[in-house]
Amino acid sequence: MKIYIKLLSICTILLLAGCNARVSTHITKAYPETDVKQEIKMVKTDDLLPENTEVIGKVKVGDKGATATSKCTYPKVIEIAKEEARKAGGNAIRITQHKIPDYHCTCHRIKADILRIENVDSYLFGMPLKKTENIEISDSNYTVLNIYRPNEIGLNPAYNLHLGDVILCRVQRDYKKTVLIKTDSASTLWVKTESKEEIPVDFKPGQVYYLHCGSTAGALVPRPTLSLMENGRNKEEFLSFNPKNYDATVDTFEITKKGKSISYGRASSTANGDSSSSKHINGQNLKEPKKMVIAINVGYSRRLGLTSKDVLPQFVEHMENVKNGYNVGLDFTGFPSEVVGAGAKLAVFCASRMRTINYIDENNTPATHDVNDTYTIPLVGPMLTTRIHPGDMNKVILADFSMGYMGYTERGGDAYSSYKCKGGTMYLSFDLGFDYWFDHNGAIGCKLSLIAGSLSKYTIKKDGRNEVYKFEKDNREDLSRIDFSVGLRFGK
Repeated sequence: MKIYIKLLSICTILLLAGCNARVSTHITKAYPETDVKQEIKMVKTDDLLPENTEVIGKVKVGDKGATATSKCTYPKVIEIAKEEARKAGGNAIRITQHKIPDYHCTCHRIKADILRIENVDSYLFGMPLKKTENIEISDSNYTVLNIYRPNEIGLNPAYNLHLGDVILCRVQRDYKKTVLIKTDSASTLWVKTESKEEIPVDFKPGQVYYLHCGSTAGALVPRPTLSLMENGRNKEEFLSFNPKNYDATVDTFEITKKGKSISYGRASSTANGDSSSSKHINGQNLKEPKKMVIAINVGYSRRLGLTSKDVLPQFVEHMENVKNGYNVGLDFTGFPSEVVGAGAKLAVFCASRMRTINYIDENNTPATHDVNDTYTIPLVGPMLTTRIHPGDMNKVILADFSMGYMGYTERGGDAYSSYKCKGGTMYLSFDLGFDYWFDHNGAIGCKLSLIAGSLSKYTIKKDGRNEVYKFEKDNREDLSRIDFSVGLRFGK
């Protein structure tokens, strides 16, 4: 037994600490190995290549397996790619793809072309990187803040990035942006979802900073994280990061503190320096999350309870059909923060069925029976809501939990008599919904609800008499149902 444990330990150590980054090279034209004294140049994706450039192969460095993080840092994978280029006779590499560490892998992963360039030392590559990543500051009073957020697993919410009382941008997953800041006082960079994360800052004019944004697990929704550096790892990641959500508009903020008031000026320019309005909602034009929302819902419902075994066979189909109905609802929610709110839920299930049932009676004689049943099941109670804005404020994912009182009313009868049953119980419900705000104050939305509750007794009123009927413990009247609804939302 001990030998198996030792072998397992050795294998684990080799997997976690001994593995190097995986390398894959494809050579289309081989040359003698480049001299070790020759520097292998690194060409940026947007650099113009000389006419005498030859692509002699491709190299891929990275791993999704158990590679130690220290063996696949960005400088390390670049070093490995350059060494592969040297072996193939190349004198430069051009990065065509770079994935920074994310939830798939803790390593940097790159793809690169292996280049052979005549008189390679006569060319200067890598400057400028990108105009929005290497901004020339004409006014030395400005600070450059480069903001980025890698992709993450799950429905991690976007959040507003604040500098004091000013919103700089809305940071979503797989995002990158640059802003210019002029301020005459120290302040705080902060973001907030379930909790607040903040960094005290005293920006130095003329300096460039790199802000890594992320998130970590929270009780209801992920909590934000911030990491600010002037250089180091953040700079490497930002410069090589090619996200899906890249905001090329450079916003300028001028913040001056006068007593307790803060004034600001804002201007925008694109990467080529031309004035332009951004296609994204940025800065002070950003929509704030709604503080109060009223939702009106209507839709289809299906009761989930099994039909009682005591129901006569000729009535089983009728009882199954009457489980289908419609729902009407009204929700009111106030949100003290962007992600958590509280309010009230009101919903009513309605179903009715009138039909003539043909059957064979106990005397083996054909018979008919007219039935007319109506069910009304209202509920009302307090509600706790969490919401996530996956991108901009127009799209909202919501999860609601509610518990409270649920009523029950059943009316039925035939040509000879009628009856009415009334009762009440507690309910629990969980809702999952999506809203799209097409206007500043209006939205459309859909919601799927699971509601649970059961009756232990009800009062039957028939022929002028009231009688309390109690269900057996294992045979309670199941009021559980699924609601699917759509509707309008109004907020401010």
